[in-house]
Amino acid sequence: MRLSRLRRSPDIRAVLQGGRRYAGGLVVVYVRPSERGVRAGFVCARTVGGAVARNRARRLMKEGARVVLPFARGPHDVVIAARPEIRGAKAQDVTADMLDALRAARVVEG
Repeated sequence: MRLSRLRRSPDIRAVLQGGRRYAGGLVVVYVRPSERGVRAGFVCARTVGGAVARNRARRLMKEGARVVLPFARGPHDVVIAARPEIRGAKAQDVTADMLDALRAARVVEG
């Protein structure tokens, strides 16, 4: 299943400002109810590192979302933001941290 993405800056900003925040060790998840199904956006600030580190973090977050979000309950807009601690993390660590945050948000069962 292909993941629906939040790409426009106003859409991502709306979730960041109006959504609920759930922090993990490596990522912060913002969740907002939606009418369009489950859509995900990814944010990586310069505090994570240079362009190479930010792109790697974004790839890790996308892979985690690809694994976890198909099991989401109900339509939600989800924005996943990388924390600086994501540098050097493995894909399974990012996925597990994302899963914990989404369980706390009650987006994913478990």
